[in-house]
Amino acid sequence: MKKPWYTSIVLPTLCAMLIAAGFVLTQPGEIRKDAGEYDGIARSLVSTGTFSLDGEKTMLREPGYPVFRASLYALGASTQGILWVHVLLIGAVVFLIGITFKELEEKNAHVAAWGAALAYGFSNYASHHYSEVWATCLVAIMGWLALRGSKTGAFKYKVLLVVVGAGLCLTRINMILVPFLLFVAVAYSAAPTWSARAKTFVFFFLAWAALLTPWIVRNGRLFQEWNITSRSGIMLHARVQDAREPLSRLGASFASVGMGQVTASALGLRPIVIQEKLRTTFWNPYNALLKDKGYTPLMADHALRQEAIQQLFANPRVLLAYIAWTPLEVLRLWALPSLLSPDFSIEGMFFPAWQLGQLTYARIFILGVAHSLQILFWILLALSLYAGAKRYTWKWIPGLLFLAATIVQVPFDVIIRYGVSVQPWLWAAIAWYIAGPVWDALRTKHKYTKLKALFLSRRSGA
Repeated sequence: MKKPWYTSIVLPTLCAMLIAAGFVLTQPGEIRKDAGEYDGIARSLVSTGTFSLDGEKTMLREPGYPVFRASLYALGASTQGILWVHVLLIGAVVFLIGITFKELEEKNAHVAAWGAALAYGFSNYASHHYSEVWATCLVAIMGWLALRGSKTGAFKYKVLLVVVGAGLCLTRINMILVPFLLFVAVAYSAAPTWSARAKTFVFFFLAWAALLTPWIVRNGRLFQEWNITSRSGIMLHARVQDAREPLSRLGASFASVGMGQVTASALGLRPIVIQEKLRTTFWNPYNALLKDKGYTPLMADHALRQEAIQQLFANPRVLLAYIAWTPLEVLRLWALPSLLSPDFSIEGMFFPAWQLGQLTYARIFILGVAHSLQILFWILLALSLYAGAKRYTWKWIPGLLFLAATIVQVPFDVIIRYGVSVQPWLWAAIAWYIAGPVWDALRTKHKYTKLKALFLSRRSGA
């Protein structure tokens, strides 16, 4: 039987591309800061064939996205043209999520795709010269390959999963647990015995490690850093500085995440927000080491990592506070993004206006609605991840991706951008949950109510 046109996955795919195109047209990103580093390395690859920044070989960035940009430049693309390639990739992500859910259950796959299409924080990155869109596309490919590999056990899907998994780690190192958990899921689902599962996982791990090794060896020989990249020190240092603050600021930050920075500040609380940290604890110590002591970026990052570890374990109160900050960082990682800048959440919405005394009643109403939606989003996210895990266990890709991104990121200072590669999957999971388990329950209740009314009417008529 022919399916209704509105169940097509193509429609949400086109919608996602339209939203992304709107961001590209209205707020195209500039080539500066992080984007400047990605672009500078890409142009160095095209002009000199070396992975260099400002004429010096570097490992400050993962190679995946600069190589992707360099390939587009080599084909004649402009910087603006790369943003339009991002738009196409966003369409590909939504389509891949749709067909992945179709592998799980065909009935609500299009609804899940619509959920992914409406993940506006992800679509906003089409207009930025960052690695997020490319990384999210690799995650989407891995999700589909993992489910196909779990269902069929075909060797070709396992090989492709390893290759794309290596590409993902070489693009966003904070996604390193994504291949690991998907390897476990495929090994567990596709192999009949524990010994076969172990052999499958060993194959995955060794092949994946072999693909990553050349880049790690390159960095070790050039910089004595046996790693893919090195920016973890600055992130760990910023997180430890939070733990050294009075505990009252932790409570204030919880209030700020739930109610917004405006409400928390109006109540006399002093939350620690990302905008403050970017001005103080995040970049200031790093820049001071570069300027005052003449450190290289790698030396500065290493020094901050060592200082953070020393501060963390020198005082039990700091260590306990560091642990207490973890649930807050999880909430911030999976907060609703700002429409104006996807690097930040809605937590700081209208805060500058409040400081200037320009907070109107209309803005207060919008704040109330936005933070009510934020709390609803967290509740639906938790329910959808639980429902999917209960129904599909190791085949529930959104849950595996959520775990992978959360476990790696929360020990460090969290910016919402670090979870963007998983965002569309979570929106898809929520849409699936509303259209599936919730709708089925409501429909069942409605049928029960109709039968009860029919029974009572017949009984009274008798």
